[in-house]
Amino acid sequence: TVTIDGQLSSTGSVTLSSRTLNVNSTTSIATLSMDSNLRTDGLLTVLGSMDWESGSLIGNGQLVIDTGATLTIDTAGNVPRVGDGGTLVNQGAASWSPGTQQLIDIDGTFQNNGSFTTNSDSLLRINGSGSFENSGMFVKQGTGTFDFSFNEPTPFNNTGTVEIQEGRLTLNDSSLEGLFQIRGGQLLVNVLTTNNGEILFTDDGGSIAGSNTIVIPSGSRIAKEGGPGDATIFKRLSNQGLIETTSGNLRLANSQTSASVGELRGDSANQIVLAGATSFEFHDGATITGDSAVLVETEAQVITGATLGGSGSVEIAPGGRFDVVG
Repeated sequence: TVTIDGQLSSTGSVTLSSRTLNVNSTTSIATLSMDSNLRTDGLLTVLGSMDWESGSLIGNGQLVIDTGATLTIDTAGNVPRVGDGGTLVNQGAASWSPGTQQLIDIDGTFQNNGSFTTNSDSLLRINGSGSFENSGMFVKQGTGTFDFSFNEPTPFNNTGTVEIQEGRLTLNDSSLEGLFQIRGGQLLVNVLTTNNGEILFTDDGGSIAGSNTIVIPSGSRIAKEGGPGDATIFKRLSNQGLIETTSGNLRLANSQTSASVGELRGDSANQIVLAGATSFEFHDGATITGDSAVLVETEAQVITGATLGGSGSVEIAPGGRFDVVG
């Protein structure tokens, strides 16, 4: 064990291997290679690059990846861990490509203020009682699944931007604030979720799935804005805000009854398609904007006593139904 109680500024490389480094002060290091434990009750800043193969970050202080610096997680050894009370703050560019391990334990806080990119065609998992806080840019690449819901689900709280380029991002206990861009992959959410920001389909394809309901409050929206192909939402929806498409069809293929008191917006070339196994209900205050903005392939209902407003119209496909019920 090596302990640093005073201030230290290193312009060289520091390698942790089979020993524990204790940092109790304000310290900066140019390059850090870590496959053992690091305890910080102070502030340790990496100015250049950090390679994290294994080992735990513990203590009540912070490990900061500075602006312009890089963090490479290759999980070649034992499972890397952000321990209880520990905080890793990324201000730079972080990336994770799997080695022999496909898991990171987070029992403290991983705060991403910079960029975090994961690229894998296999399964990667985050586990632990802590949280992943994203106020920067989180990018999911590769055809595999990045899973925050394994064993002990880790909350993923987003106030920044999430971009799903391909594969699947699985969230279980999470805050859908900020911006979620789905460019062809899938967002899987298995709990009651409130979208307090924007969820945008920005290319062909892409989907949202999972059990329970997505609530879209007033002032929030889900939209398709790029590519002529369809995007699909398989989750139950409670729309109080805006669901719209300006490029291609947005299919609402809910397996449980969805409902809207908000707005559905499209046009004859870019439609909101009601294609669920159960009905889509319009309650009082719901509106439709755009000529043939909504295409009913299965069943839609206006609840008795409700007023369906707006300047738009509904197209009924063969086999579709549009009823007033009470």
